[in-house]
Amino acid sequence: MKAQNLTPNIRTAIQEFLEIFAVPEMAPENIFYGNQNNLALPPEGNDYVIYSYISSVRHGTSAEDWEKDQTDDNVYLSTTTEVLVQVDCYASTLNGSDGMNAMLRAQALETVCRSQVGVQFFVDRGISLLHADDPRDTTIVGDSDNYVRRSTLMIHLSMQSQIKVSMGFFSAVDVDLKNVDVSYPPKEKE
Repeated sequence: MKAQNLTPNIRTAIQEFLEIFAVPEMAPENIFYGNQNNLALPPEGNDYVIYSYISSVRHGTSAEDWEKDQTDDNVYLSTTTEVLVQVDCYASTLNGSDGMNAMLRAQALETVCRSQVGVQFFVDRGISLLHADDPRDTTIVGDSDNYVRRSTLMIHLSMQSQIKVSMGFFSAVDVDLKNVDVSYPPKEKE
């Protein structure tokens, strides 16, 4: 028995989405997947984006589809899963900067998420874009005891979580009929 995960890669899709649609534009190396150990933020300022998986919710009942290939029977187990991804857009407020790039990026992402452009982007990657919540101002005080402008957006995606399990079964039986009494004669009781 062997299992294989066929679920679309949400992390790669979100990374690509942010690289294209997070405007004002930023360098791809300033886009980070959150909740990692030893993550070093850019030293040159607070212009970066962090996205994090928040939760997933199963919708409906699992489905099973069977398929036979040359050697095995395969079962495809699938369920519809809604995934929530939080996107935090940061911008510097140092040296008189107003930090509005955080809000502008979050607003641009929310606008694309509510358009056919955003929907098609994710469809091309096997994922459905449901919607994005309105951005919120979640400004923080950073390590330097200065305000760091942050705007937070929640993106709701849906996908088919699918696992392929290959299972070996027999498909033919070679029956050899025998007369039981002849092949295995009864023993007399003493």
